[in-house]
Amino acid sequence: MKKKLLFISLLTFGALNAQITDDLESYTLGPVHSGPWTSWSGNAGAEDGIITNFRALSGTQSLFIGNSGQQDCILDLALTAGAPGYISSGQWTVQFEMYIPSDSAGYYNFQETVPIAAGSWGLELYFGDTTSTNAGVNNGVGAIKATGASPVQFSFQNDTWFTLTHYIDVDNDNIDIHINGISIYNGSAYTSDFTGTTGGALAALDFFSASNSNSFYIDDVEFVAGYLSTKEISKSVELSVFPNPVSEVLNINAEQEITLITIYDMTGRVVKTINSNTKSLTVSTTDLTPGTYMVKVDMGEKSEIIKILK
Repeated sequence: MKKKLLFISLLTFGALNAQITDDLESYTLGPVHSGPWTSWSGNAGAEDGIITNFRALSGTQSLFIGNSGQQDCILDLALTAGAPGYISSGQWTVQFEMYIPSDSAGYYNFQETVPIAAGSWGLELYFGDTTSTNAGVNNGVGAIKATGASPVQFSFQNDTWFTLTHYIDVDNDNIDIHINGISIYNGSAYTSDFTGTTGGALAALDFFSASNSNSFYIDDVEFVAGYLSTKEISKSVELSVFPNPVSEVLNINAEQEITLITIYDMTGRVVKTINSNTKSLTVSTTDLTPGTYMVKVDMGEKSEIIKILK
């Protein structure tokens, strides 16, 4: 499948420091316990994620977490960043692709230490099964849970790959989570600061088989120092949107006929819509105030969302 990666740094100076770029293609099929991938116990075995060729976004392989109740797969971020144990400062981006079939659930959380220590996890994300009580699947509905706070619900789409982007400010214990470029949570990342310093700590993601409805896939994992823009995936339609940042005119070109352009501000409010029946058009942005916007491009039954800066 064609893939268009729009990695536009939001930092003013310096190149971003990539820690992990993993498309899951380098592993043999079956359990994986190497590179950045380990398990809750630290031991190879039933907890490990499964490399499968049943479904993938890029290439032919992805990571599968099923409904065994045993899989507890850890993506070790601290080790790859050169900070065994935990990362205690800085701004970071974790980004990956996720696929959840209909009538299935997914789950992951953030960990503050590796190896895993009791009580060191932070934010939890539930997909489908929003209670982890095996009460049944609610397709397309998720919940983000933090200790001491009410769950925050969000929407996602089953039966398609979607991009999860996490902007993490360790110093200020803040995380901003996006699905396909739209923010679904912005707040505290951890339950407490066990390090004794200002902020929190970042160590790992835990992909866990949290319910008997669990079934999800992970692909194209990225972990970098600094903040990336969201990664836009063109699954079957080549799409270009430029320039970015934009000043007065935004150019949009696609291989397929564009039917509708919708521009949202970061609160989700629609600020501009344009009907179209062409593969190429220009959009005036002179009426937009400086800031960040999401541009949704509808092309028949397909749509893409791209973040732009004004």
